[in-house]
Amino acid sequence: MERLMQTMNRRIEYLYDRDHQIGHSYFLDIHTYKDLEQVFLKQIIPLLQEYFFEDWEKIQIVFADLETDDEGEGQRVKENAIIKCRDLSADKYLASTIDQDLLSRRLYVLPDSIRPESIVKIYEA
Repeated sequence: MERLMQTMNRRIEYLYDRDHQIGHSYFLDIHTYKDLEQVFLKQIIPLLQEYFFEDWEKIQIVFADLETDDEGEGQRVKENAIIKCRDLSADKYLASTIDQDLLSRRLYVLPDSIRPESIVKIYEA
């Protein structure tokens, strides 16, 4: 747990500041993997949403959910990401006269459950 917490806190400190880190109290009553999963789903993810004003890419960075794409030009979401996303295309829904900045956007998806390897990759990345 200590390595997990330290890794996330280093990333939070870099992306935000050192005063908004995850304290050890979140991990005190964890006895099973299900306990850890619930702490992430019910406490840590909502806390990071608040810290980063729902900037999901920063939350993905804290969780090591992103990797460089094959061309080395951008980021893509890892297969075992905690926070997943999908691209939406406005041309299916909106008139073609719409502003170019609105033509595509990402929809971020919060998990109902988290696989163990998705948590392990946070500190092994």
